[in-house]
Amino acid sequence: MVKQILVDADKFLGEPYIEGTEVPVSAVVQWAEAGLGADDIAGVYPELNVKDVKAALDYHAQHA
Repeated sequence: MVKQILVDADKFLGEPYIEGTEVPVSAVVQWAEAGLGADDIAGVYPELNVKDVKAALDYHAQHA
């Protein structure tokens, strides 16, 4: 199951984050911009799977 991307004014200063985690979308994007692939990013954040990483990157692409 892919976790949803949520925005809550009381978490991460309103920055989007991945449901059920403490991982903001911006952190995933920074790793991707540094050249890491989805598998590698999921390895950095064991609470995420590859689909979660891709969902975060898709969210960023649609809302950037």
